[in-house]
Amino acid sequence: MGAKAKLAHQLPIIPLGVDCEAFDPSTKEAKDARQAFCKRFGAGEDDIICLFVGRLAFHAKASPMPIHARLEEAAKRTGRKVILLLSGWFGSDTVRDQFATAAKILAPTLKVVSVDGWQKDSRFRVWQAADIFATMPDNIQETFGLTPIEAMAAGIPMVGSEWDGYRDTIINGETGFFVPTLMAAPGDGEDPAFCHDAGADDYDHFVGGSAQFVAVDPIKAANCFEALTTNKELRLKMGEAGRRRAETVYDWKVIIDQYQLLWSELEGHRKNVRVVAPKRDDYPAYPARTDPFDLFQHYPTAVMDDDRVFDIGNKDL
Repeated sequence: MGAKAKLAHQLPIIPLGVDCEAFDPSTKEAKDARQAFCKRFGAGEDDIICLFVGRLAFHAKASPMPIHARLEEAAKRTGRKVILLLSGWFGSDTVRDQFATAAKILAPTLKVVSVDGWQKDSRFRVWQAADIFATMPDNIQETFGLTPIEAMAAGIPMVGSEWDGYRDTIINGETGFFVPTLMAAPGDGEDPAFCHDAGADDYDHFVGGSAQFVAVDPIKAANCFEALTTNKELRLKMGEAGRRRAETVYDWKVIIDQYQLLWSELEGHRKNVRVVAPKRDDYPAYPARTDPFDLFQHYPTAVMDDDRVFDIGNKDL
């Protein structure tokens, strides 16, 4: 009939948050943690530690190629000793072995070390060891991405793929660098979508296969790593900018205020809105999930009512 429905949906965007105080790089604990990690991995005062934090899954997170190979290239260009520190968890021993093999092929001269991201102490203290944070997801399951915010809270500049939620959190040229990404065109993924829908491919194969059609710019990645590796002032400047952004935009104190404002607005709507479908005693409030005690009230001998009186029974019964 040509009528158009106008839906007054509210879609406020409230991001995930981080406790900036827990990542404060200026504390004595943070400085001690860096010294401990440097000693543990044999890093000198002028060596560069590049950190990755997250799931180590090439099929469901990110291919190791953009970071491993381009960090190796940047190290060769600059002549600096660079250590790649992986803090995360592998889905299996097989995946662990595959990452180790990839490191030997993609970055044969780069020192690559890993720590167990499941251990709480390593998971949080590892941020204090890093000079650069790198994260280059190429997977459709990657949405908001919490680690860039944690990196900013820790005062670490980052090199990240220009991908989905990262485009909102990272400020290119200010808190870090974007590495452009390229994906297959709409319409090219109908076959893998059908295979997944039909059950021929499970979720892991679906997202892993889709990631094969996503590329992260290797030249840009190497240039970004080179810029941060050689310029300490730039690292500090970007790290400080990231810390400020984390404190003003993503700290839980800021995020909770947004939730409280939303709750207040919703409370006002509840109090002032006109009830268009009042609840009826003879009809379920939610027909799709009917109250079982209503639907099956004819099963028992009797049902509870206001006239029934109970007393404390004998505990030995």
